[in-house]
Amino acid sequence: MPNKVTRYFFPVGHGAFYMEDIDGYKYVFDCGSMRSPSVAESRINHYLAPNMAIEAVFISHWHSHQINGLERLLEWCQVKRVFLPLLSPEERLVLASANIRTFERELILNPEKTIAFLHPDTKVTYITGLSPGDLDKPSLFQPDPHKIIPIDEIGPDQKLNPCVAVRAKNYPDWMFLPYILPGHLLRDRFQAAVRDLLGKRHIDPAGLTERDWPALLSDRHIRAELQRVYRDSAMELHVTSTVVYSGPISAGTRKWGALYLSGFHASDENWECLALQFRQYFSNLSVLTVPNHGSKLNFNANIAHLDCDKIISAKPNTPQLLDLPHADVVLALKRGNGNYYICSMKSGKRYTYQRGKRGSVKDVRYYRKEI
Repeated sequence: MPNKVTRYFFPVGHGAFYMEDIDGYKYVFDCGSMRSPSVAESRINHYLAPNMAIEAVFISHWHSHQINGLERLLEWCQVKRVFLPLLSPEERLVLASANIRTFERELILNPEKTIAFLHPDTKVTYITGLSPGDLDKPSLFQPDPHKIIPIDEIGPDQKLNPCVAVRAKNYPDWMFLPYILPGHLLRDRFQAAVRDLLGKRHIDPAGLTERDWPALLSDRHIRAELQRVYRDSAMELHVTSTVVYSGPISAGTRKWGALYLSGFHASDENWECLALQFRQYFSNLSVLTVPNHGSKLNFNANIAHLDCDKIISAKPNTPQLLDLPHADVVLALKRGNGNYYICSMKSGKRYTYQRGKRGSVKDVRYYRKEI
């Protein structure tokens, strides 16, 4: 086990920007802010040293406020690997139509090329979602410690299958376990919408390549139709948001773990599916992030019942987002186990877990501080 782990929940308001320092090895979870890219950029400039080595960045989903700080992060730091949710061509087109900033649009359309332009040595690994039939295979959700992939041994073209854990650098008993619910319904809807749209213009989708996508998006009529498809499905994008557990591989060892729920849509059905994967690690949790900035639609009462701290990344009383965090969510967290904290534009949180001088498993110091 590491001797010291420090977690940073940076103050970006409506967005997400978190980092773990595991005995000097850095890992980032999402990097963006709803207000503007400059918010995440200023936090990067202030909190991260130039040319800092970052072992990996995990991006949960493709909303602007999860990714609009990634450009600066790649320029400022030495990022070794970026984990991204795998998208179909139709998903890329629809999502790119909704992003007006050049970097975000290009990242969605061609992640590897866009990242390589900023940092040629950064590797890209895609995380695939579960298939519908996987939910009926309980054995799939029991990670085998002997089959966990060391982060430095992931192949250049290897995709990370669901429920396959990644071992942290130099620590065989610490893992990152990603999870994505089946997204076939949304994918099928996007595919049908795009084919119907292009068919009306006598364009064969099968004959298109990535080189043709910018030209399609430059047509304002096509772009407007794609944006309508995006708006109609905006909430469903949270269903396929990547959840990541970071912590000890063995269940019930130390409460040093974290669960990054990001934008996960935690309906009762979705929460039960997620619990199949992570229930055995709930006892390891010290902290989790409340999904979608404390949205009532994304919340589940089981989150409040978990015995750990809860972090909400939000800027209360934002005119366009007056219900975030929602009062019912805050009330549930107050009545639940553990404490809750709001990381606003002005203050974030830092958690430190440190073994005692004798290195005993039980002799552990843990403290929390505002940043």
